[in-house]
Amino acid sequence: MSNSLNENIEGKIVLLEDGKAVYCESGFGCYDFTVGSALCGVTVPDEQTVKTSGHSVVRILEDWELKRVGLPPLEEFKTQLAMGRMPKIRNLDI
Repeated sequence: MSNSLNENIEGKIVLLEDGKAVYCESGFGCYDFTVGSALCGVTVPDEQTVKTSGHSVVRILEDWELKRVGLPPLEEFKTQLAMGRMPKIRNLDI
């Protein structure tokens, strides 16, 4: 098991044990079929590159949770990120 959810989390925003929200970009920890557990991504909203263990993932954040803190739905978030614009967030109190 490469992450604590035992599922594919690449391209999703997850909540880590330390309370950070991370957009998962790559690493063995993004997948449920790999042996390694490294997870690479960027923190939301401050865009800090992070490498952590897939085992520190608590859960995937749902669209309604993203909306609650002022972020767009995941697909729109990915589009904005691809265009170089990190969506702004009001308060990450999830």
